[in-house]
Amino acid sequence: MNFNILVTASALSDQDLLARLETLAGKEREASVELVAHLAALDGRPALFLAQGHGSLFSYCTQALRLSEDAACNRIEAARACRRFPLILELLASGSLTLTSVRLLAKHLTEENHQSVLAKAEDRSRREIEVLIAELAPRADIPSTVRRLPTARPSPSTEASAAMTNMPSTAGTAPVPSPTAATAIGPSSSAAGTAIDPSPTALPATPRPIVQAWAPERYRVQFTIGQETHEKLRRLQELLRRQIPNGDPGAIFDRALTVLLAKVEKTKLGAADKPRTSQPVHPGTSPSGSIRSGTDKEGRKPTVRSRHIPREVQRAVWRRDAGQCAFMSPAGRRCAERTFLELHHRQPYAMHGPSTIANISLRCWRHNQYEAALIFGPLVYSAILSLYSWSLTQLDSAKPFAGFHNYHRLLSDAELGTALRNTFVFVAGSVSVELILGFALALALYHIGRGRKLANAIILLPMITTPVIVALIWSFLLDPQFGSRSVNGQRPKKLTRLETQ
Repeated sequence: MNFNILVTASALSDQDLLARLETLAGKEREASVELVAHLAALDGRPALFLAQGHGSLFSYCTQALRLSEDAACNRIEAARACRRFPLILELLASGSLTLTSVRLLAKHLTEENHQSVLAKAEDRSRREIEVLIAELAPRADIPSTVRRLPTARPSPSTEASAAMTNMPSTAGTAPVPSPTAATAIGPSSSAAGTAIDPSPTALPATPRPIVQAWAPERYRVQFTIGQETHEKLRRLQELLRRQIPNGDPGAIFDRALTVLLAKVEKTKLGAADKPRTSQPVHPGTSPSGSIRSGTDKEGRKPTVRSRHIPREVQRAVWRRDAGQCAFMSPAGRRCAERTFLELHHRQPYAMHGPSTIANISLRCWRHNQYEAALIFGPLVYSAILSLYSWSLTQLDSAKPFAGFHNYHRLLSDAELGTALRNTFVFVAGSVSVELILGFALALALYHIGRGRKLANAIILLPMITTPVIVALIWSFLLDPQFGSRSVNGQRPKKLTRLETQ
């Protein structure tokens, strides 16, 4: 049955698919709000789920309702918050507030502030919700620390050590321990100076880097560095001891980011301390760079067209588009992507589009390729795609630019000659046979009096049906949702997660 739903959805037209998705999303919100309201009522009657053999509402949701643990936590927290503030149900139904936002804000809502806080939280991302929570409940700066992490197999000669750096976003006040004072600690140890020799099986999993709002305009940053980076940090602490007496890694981190940001902006955005404007066109010269008549360099050729985009144009475009993809949908919605941005020619360079501020705009890599497909068509678009590295298991991620590496692999393949020969033989044979038989069949049909239309339909229908079926099959095989990622015909992982929630 699920496969039939998948086939039905794939057969929808573009507009019908988008309309259907909006309808389903609205129904899912309504169902979620109704479920949260009923869970709120059940939370007030604990005897009901206790009589069913469940020791808690969480157990009832995960076992009886078959919700995932994350889904159960979000809905239980939202249900308990809705019992205190019913306004949350209306915001959830409208889609302006998510279950995750309610779970994060629940313990910070009071009778006095819940209306203003919920108003600020409408249509906010999780990161923005965390900033709002930092304003509601600011925390003191944590001291900067550098600690050595345990290693699985230490080697006397080539021992790879790492350091965990935990710091606020600006300079702190706590001193940093010296390299000799750095100790190896386990995940549950907090006593300084106690060395622990962990077994390889007891090593904790590598934590993800943390950038967390801690207080208004203050952030907690935590990540892991290697031995070489740790030595650079120690060296900078020694060299900057006059400017940063306590050797705070937070202050060094801030200075390093400032230098790196200036370098990257100069490369990516064409930033400059003293930006120069374009050279003016002097009297007697043309913009193409030709020499005025009567001079000894009259025969020099004009400047060749180049894809180079001047730095002043890059600066103006990034400033105008505010570092965000400037693609606008027909409905007037602007793309919100701020990563993998590219400089896009509105009038393509191949169509003599100039590298001017009016013609250059920011696009994320997906919309850049999308507009290229609209303008140049499938043939040229396929040639553009051949310059990138593709993986059937990562179709929804950014593609690294490969240049002519794909063509080099193709030309250096030992089976290329055999493949070309087989293709030539197949094409020559099939085209010749089809041409002769098709011409003879056309002559025979031409002399048929009655039943010519029926004969044409009988002959042409298999010719049309076969490529359509083949195209549908390949569209299923290469689909990033359920084609290349499905294993042994199992349902796609994303659909399974939606069903469990």
